[in-house]
Amino acid sequence: MVHRIRLTSAWTVLSDRSGEIVWRRVFHCPTGLETRSQVWLVIEGPRQPQCVRLNYDRLFDAGASPETPHKSPLRLEIQTRLKPTKNVLEITFPGHEQFSELDHQMDGQLLQPIPMEVYLEIQDSESKN
Repeated sequence: MVHRIRLTSAWTVLSDRSGEIVWRRVFHCPTGLETRSQVWLVIEGPRQPQCVRLNYDRLFDAGASPETPHKSPLRLEIQTRLKPTKNVLEITFPGHEQFSELDHQMDGQLLQPIPMEVYLEIQDSESKN
């Protein structure tokens, strides 16, 4: 069975000196995860992120493989990277095109919702007897 947890609200927008826009969201580890559970972070939107970090560890870097075409949705396995309490997710985009209006004037502001679909997808493997 697949269960989705949408991460739509409580995003903080940060901009840095390089002009990148970072969307940051803190969330708790889903409850009821079992050893056989699989957890993916899924990001669906018109643009591929430049970088995705979970708990300050890089999960995805668009610059690492420049031949990789835009692929939506972006699915990243995160089960082993989740902390039992608070988790920090950061999604980075270059500071232009659709996010340009957010630039420094929105630095540190909470926005609802993030202008893309971001969710956790949890699949519990059923044991076969």
